[in-house]
Amino acid sequence: AGLANASCFSLFIAGMGLAVHGESWGASLKPQASAWILIGGLMLYTCPELPGASWRLHATLIAVGSALIMASAMAQPSMRRLLEHRFLVHGGEASYGIYVLHFPVLMAVSFGLWKNHLPAWLILPLGFGISWLLARALRARIELPMIEVGRRLARKLR
Repeated sequence: AGLANASCFSLFIAGMGLAVHGESWGASLKPQASAWILIGGLMLYTCPELPGASWRLHATLIAVGSALIMASAMAQPSMRRLLEHRFLVHGGEASYGIYVLHFPVLMAVSFGLWKNHLPAWLILPLGFGISWLLARALRARIELPMIEVGRRLARKLR
């Protein structure tokens, strides 16, 4: 588990950099530069593992490629509008809850609550729908209040 978590560290750092600086950096790009950055990002993101290279290098190339793709997308007004669409924003807000809840919900739907009572084609959409609703509740009732608690503690510690 430690190896898998460590390999995602570069993705975390790239995402943090984009969250802090991506909007101003992306907005200052010219369309032609944005296109070249997109191409470079796609090349890094899809780069096959290099023989003899460490997994850390490969994970870092993927992280840098992802960051370049997102920065390029932020520079394109049409992509910005797409990424700011209400459905995608709600999906992003619910993503942690879906990540945490989807497996137990799918197991409950497929093996526990309705075993042999639901058609197979219904299990996945039903599991996703229940996960989505629970994730939205998790965000509203637990995540956001805890974020506010953290902010209050941070203000007190300053």
